[in-house]
Amino acid sequence: MEFKSTDIVELWKYAGSSTPAQVGTTVDIGSVIPGFDMTAHHVYEIKVDGSAFKLSIDGATVTTFTDASLTAGGIGFSVKGAGATPVQLLVDDVTVMPNV
Repeated sequence: MEFKSTDIVELWKYAGSSTPAQVGTTVDIGSVIPGFDMTAHHVYEIKVDGSAFKLSIDGATVTTFTDASLTAGGIGFSVKGAGATPVQLLVDDVTVMPNV
């Protein structure tokens, strides 16, 4: 999950190589969660079930996508500023749980 600005997020895969590929589409979080402020406290959740992926923020589904090529691996957060817009994401803790 890469944050590109204060309310734009993209999901990327780094499948066994250094060449990343975007999965799904670029998402404007502000269009899903009006007034979204990335500097405020939020609960981010990435759920994976087989080839189905879902990103939720504060309980609201922000985006979903499928990718059958992602059968193993991990998840991560990345923050990349676009242009002159500084981007900051504060993470308190991360929990990884099995999908049961």
